[in-house]
Amino acid sequence: MDYEVVHLAQKTVAGLTIRTANSDPNMSADINALWQAFFKEENYGSVSSKVGGNTIGLYSDYENGATGLYDLTVCCEVASTENLPTRFTVKRIPEGRYAKFVLHGNTQAVAGFWVELWQMKLDRKFDCDFEEYLDGCDMENMDIHVYISLN
Repeated sequence: MDYEVVHLAQKTVAGLTIRTANSDPNMSADINALWQAFFKEENYGSVSSKVGGNTIGLYSDYENGATGLYDLTVCCEVASTENLPTRFTVKRIPEGRYAKFVLHGNTQAVAGFWVELWQMKLDRKFDCDFEEYLDGCDMENMDIHVYISLN
């Protein structure tokens, strides 16, 4: 898979979080439910401080790399953390070096990406990795940028 190494500035994001693991048999169902919950009007629709229209799937707080528990936060970038829904978690995507992958397609393309990534020899930091779903995309024909934190 092709990628470029980029330097990102810090981002503040807010959204809904679950703790899961790749080995959890309920992982896919839990992640799907989290995405659906995030897009309910009382969640996503109530965030007035959104920066742009992109949605982010943030993987953070890794326990043991790809094999342990981690947090998944379905979120959006925010300019302010005031007046957010009380159930929202605020996280910071740290400034740093990331491998940037560009995908086009649907959720199956994203799932396939992760399978391929786990086979790659990247010098991963396992700090914050995220999928950024670009504004204006439909569910079958999305533009997605995936950022993997590097040492």
